[in-house]
Amino acid sequence: AHGHYLAKGGNLNKLVSELFFSSHGCCHGQGGSMFLADTDVGFMGATPLTGGTVPLALGSALSAALKNQDRVSVVYFGDGAFEEGVFHEAMNFAKLKNLPIVFVCENNTYSGYTHRRSARHCQLCGRRQRCARCFHHRPICRQTSARACQSAIYRI
Repeated sequence: AHGHYLAKGGNLNKLVSELFFSSHGCCHGQGGSMFLADTDVGFMGATPLTGGTVPLALGSALSAALKNQDRVSVVYFGDGAFEEGVFHEAMNFAKLKNLPIVFVCENNTYSGYTHRRSARHCQLCGRRQRCARCFHHRPICRQTSARACQSAIYRI
C-alpha cells in the first residue's frame, strides 16, 4: 500500500512520519504501516486484511455514483482476495449497480502464506488455482509488465 499511496500523490515525508507513528504522519501517527489513509489525496485507506480494501473502494464508488460525481474508484488486491466472500459480493454489486470501479488483481501466486502450488483444486472446474474463470470475471491483462497492464486498462 505504500507504493500505491505515493503513486496516488501521497507525501513521502507524511508516509515516513506515519511509519514512525509521528503526529506529522498522514494519519497523525494513528494508522502506522497497516492502516494508511489520506483523504486529501483521495487515498481512502489500506488494511492488513486480505481483500479488506475491496469494500472500501466499493463504498467510494457507490458514493460517487449516488452523488453523480465524475470519479472512479480503483482497488488493488492480491490473488488471495479471490478466496474472500466480500470480493465476490463486491464484484456482483458493482456490476448490478454499474458502479465506477476498477478491480486490479496483483497476482503474486500467494494467498496469505500459501503458494498456489499448495492450493486445493477448484471444486467447480478442477483447476489448481484461485479460479477466476468460475466466477465469470473477465481479466483484461494477464501480464506482469506495468506497461502491458497500463495499455490494457486504456483499452477499456
